[in-house]
Amino acid sequence: MLAAKGYGELSEAHLNVLSHIDAGGTRSVALAGRLNLTKQSVGDLVAELVALGYVTRTPDPTDKRAAIIRYSKRGLGFLKDAFEIKTKIEAEYSKILGKDEMERFFSNARMLVDNRSTPPRGWRGRRRQVGITRTA
Repeated sequence: MLAAKGYGELSEAHLNVLSHIDAGGTRSVALAGRLNLTKQSVGDLVAELVALGYVTRTPDPTDKRAAIIRYSKRGLGFLKDAFEIKTKIEAEYSKILGKDEMERFFSNARMLVDNRSTPPRGWRGRRRQVGITRTA
């Protein structure tokens, strides 16, 4: 669905990075911690996202050694489109399962993640991971 909207060049790793950037921007080091990846790996993924036009990287005014990653106009457009797709998928599933079963589905998914001995790559806490957050 994302490819049909023009986002076919994004890999799963890119999507993971994009889902962990805060609205006001996020330091590269914080992204590495959230994603459970090395700073080098995150730096490489961010460089690719900058080249693709989804994010910008600017020096942190409080620490010139650090960089702040922010969504570009294209990145914000991607977020809007991804949210619309996610909402449509949830609506389709809700029609099939019904409201109570959808609630149970989200509850069970959160329980599985919360009770892992080690968090999955990219997990940042309850209701934050793309695909687990309930919109309605």
